[in-house]
Amino acid sequence: MKLGAAIISLCLLFGGGSVEKPLEVVADRVEVPILFFHHIDPEMKSDTTITPEKFNQVSAFLAKEGYTTITFEQLVAFVDGDGELPERPVILTFDDGYQSNLTYAAPILRERGQKATIFVIGVSVGKKEYKDTGIPILPHFSWEEAKEWSDVITLGSHTFDLHQSEYTDGATFRRGVLIKEGEDPALHTALIVSDLRKSMEETWVGAKQKVLAFAYPYGLHTDQTEAMLKQAGIRVSLLTSYGENNIVQGNPDSLYKLHRLEIFEDTNMNDLGLYLTTGVYHKSITSTEDGQGAIDQEKPH
Repeated sequence: MKLGAAIISLCLLFGGGSVEKPLEVVADRVEVPILFFHHIDPEMKSDTTITPEKFNQVSAFLAKEGYTTITFEQLVAFVDGDGELPERPVILTFDDGYQSNLTYAAPILRERGQKATIFVIGVSVGKKEYKDTGIPILPHFSWEEAKEWSDVITLGSHTFDLHQSEYTDGATFRRGVLIKEGEDPALHTALIVSDLRKSMEETWVGAKQKVLAFAYPYGLHTDQTEAMLKQAGIRVSLLTSYGENNIVQGNPDSLYKLHRLEIFEDTNMNDLGLYLTTGVYHKSITSTEDGQGAIDQEKPH
């Protein structure tokens, strides 16, 4: 963790008495790495799926290296000057709200005293079919199930009903929170803010959790959507690209457009360790011809 200690400059003016100039303060800063996952399945059915063994490996690695998992509530409190952060903070996140997150990850988190935030798609909570269309989707946990793990799992928003695709919604699908071609900007703003507020209200009613953080579907965002999130009362926004997160005490804007590193089944723990300490990610690739290791840098997605 990088901390910039508060710097106070005092100038005394001599003659006829001494007068203090206003204090010049440079706020505390901290680098907070954020990791994200999707579905967990022993059978590995997609590129974004990891096995329970992989999640356990990451969890154990963080514990061994002295990292403490924190919540977005703690992060907001730090920025607001209402709390401190541990020496090596890290945030674990899951996107979508899959049942597998509670089945496989939550017990591991509870056993190690760790925490994670799951960004749920409101319309899919407790569902196995997409919007009651009959199109099968991976099972999503219910609000009641989420409450059973509230000691280790906090909830964020992945929209109520804007995480769409052409497969599930047809050609008129919306690309996350982005405006459609020809759409009236005022109506677009009203739609996004209404969706966000519904997501927040449903989470409070269903799971008794206050939503502070929002993960952009597919990482798609604009300056306008950032303003909409703030209008709806969201304190933190997250992307799907990796990089450093320089959190500044006293600066609420430092909580927006935070970077995350997605963990895959082949993510190397040495590479993860480098990312946690520097914000730079390199994926190790071993040659199949001579066994010599090579390093290729991954680009943000």
